[in-house]
Amino acid sequence: MFFLDEMCGACASAGLGNIPNQVVNIIHIVFVAIKIGVPLILIFVGMFDMARAITLQKEDEIKKAQNLLVRKAVAAALVFLMLSLVSTLFSVVGGEGSENIWSCVNALLNGICS
Repeated sequence: MFFLDEMCGACASAGLGNIPNQVVNIIHIVFVAIKIGVPLILIFVGMFDMARAITLQKEDEIKKAQNLLVRKAVAAALVFLMLSLVSTLFSVVGGEGSENIWSCVNALLNGICS
């Protein structure tokens, strides 16, 4: 195939088989994209809705858009904080050099294979 000769040591030592480093890197990139992309999309969509309501110049539409923007900002913060908390939790539980399933999950989320 294409350079699948390097395997993730953290997952192999946990007994999960040989997972190529490239797969670990792809999972890490997807995790970071979700962690950063989803909050940004929520905030930009909320700002667009707010701008549209302002151009309509209707007081009730502006208030609805403000409430929606606040909800989307809170949801964006929760998504970011939850994914950061999960990443931090698995970093602590899966620690460096430990040979358990949590070290493999830590390697997948952080893109670090030993």
